[in-house]
Amino acid sequence: MRVTGIIAEYNPLHNGHIYHLTQARHTCGADAVVVVMSGYFVQRGEPAIVDKYRRTRAALLAGADAVLELPVSCATASAERFASGGVEILDRLNVVTDLCYGAEAEDSQLLADTARLLAEEPAEYRDLLQVHLKKNRSFAAARADAAEAMIHGSANLLSRPNMILAVEYRKALLRRSSSIEPHGILRLGSSHEEKSLVSAESGPASAGAIRRALREGASSDSSSPLAAFLPDYSRSTLADYCIFPDDLSFPLQQQLIQWKDLASPVCSPDLLRRILDTRRNLLSFSERTEAVLSAHLTRTHVQRALLHLLLDLPASDHSFGEDISPIPAVRLLGFRRGTPVMRHLQDRSSIPVITRMSDAPESWFSDDLRAADLYRAVVWQKSGIVLPDEYHTGPVIV
Repeated sequence: MRVTGIIAEYNPLHNGHIYHLTQARHTCGADAVVVVMSGYFVQRGEPAIVDKYRRTRAALLAGADAVLELPVSCATASAERFASGGVEILDRLNVVTDLCYGAEAEDSQLLADTARLLAEEPAEYRDLLQVHLKKNRSFAAARADAAEAMIHGSANLLSRPNMILAVEYRKALLRRSSSIEPHGILRLGSSHEEKSLVSAESGPASAGAIRRALREGASSDSSSPLAAFLPDYSRSTLADYCIFPDDLSFPLQQQLIQWKDLASPVCSPDLLRRILDTRRNLLSFSERTEAVLSAHLTRTHVQRALLHLLLDLPASDHSFGEDISPIPAVRLLGFRRGTPVMRHLQDRSSIPVITRMSDAPESWFSDDLRAADLYRAVVWQKSGIVLPDEYHTGPVIV
């Protein structure tokens, strides 16, 4: 049985994701597709636009056979930890034969060589990395310069969001000596960075452009321009509420006022000081991000640090270390009725697959429970909708 794995956010699920799911199944001749998906919070350090169960249903209707949750400590971490967490889950399921990821360019020897360089980290590379870090460069820039000195063309590769993840997926597979085969699926339509909706004839819009349109007041109903970029079942998930970064402003303000642990590992000491310097300023989440930004800190880096502080999560900062302990278990968010992959997961998986939170020690999911409680509170405060708690929610079945 061939089983293709996908690591995703579906924030929200759009036509480009449907294309990717379809191509992943076709490229690998897959009998089933298993998705590892971010839960309530995502890699840019933001809340997911809608809850994980609505996004899970959309993924299943789009063609996934099973959806598992990427723990929040991985889902909101650096590209390296995001990728390694997803690959760890897929590898330990012991049924996944292939991994398909979106890419801005076709798989190449350059991609394979760059991934191997970063996986093995030879002494010459480590020395070059330290040289560039001492120039006060960000980790991402220093890594790209060090890699470019050893493999021409790798810096360009490491400057493109989807290609960075492609490198990280391949690196994670190499480090685990995994038998899973990686495959890149060329991205269609708007680039990952495109912030505005383009003509539907040009292909799928980016998820970022869709979120921006919704944040600016666009409707998700059938008469909206967004309807051309979203399947009906994904548009319906956006009808009740949409959550944006600034919806975290009040709980973050409270957390900052109360924060006393200056030695906490939520981020580097310098970054924590910059954040705490703003604690008495009444700012929105986005305004606080802007206040903390510097020449050496990207917006995503700051947003992740703010979210980690809010959720009391360990750092995912390369210069400060990150949580790399094995994932104790994985939550099953949903599956297709009758799919044969479920039986194979039950028989072969070396990582516990949990269908109900009451079946597992609370310590296995303490970070995710905290994240769920915060997200539920934010949704309730904004919309009056009470999402079910983690102990009263089973997998979505379609």
